[in-house]
Amino acid sequence: MVVFDSTYAQYQGLIVCAMTPVTSKTGLFSTLLNGKYLKSKVEMTIEKTNTTTQTAGAEALPWTGSEANWTWCNATTPSP
Repeated sequence: MVVFDSTYAQYQGLIVCAMTPVTSKTGLFSTLLNGKYLKSKVEMTIEKTNTTTQTAGAEALPWTGSEANWTWCNATTPSP
């Protein structure tokens, strides 16, 4: 998912988020890991813009569960 200030202006913030489900290779920890996701979020400054109109975007998640959403990917939520 990519989120940025609607102004898309130089020196404003850009947030990129990613997530993937956690799995147990052997099955030993599957009861602890089922339904959990690894989440990563980075915020960076837009150093240079171009004249093309940019839009934020996100993929529809192929997983289900209470944690399978992008609600944590915003400027007000601390990084996971």
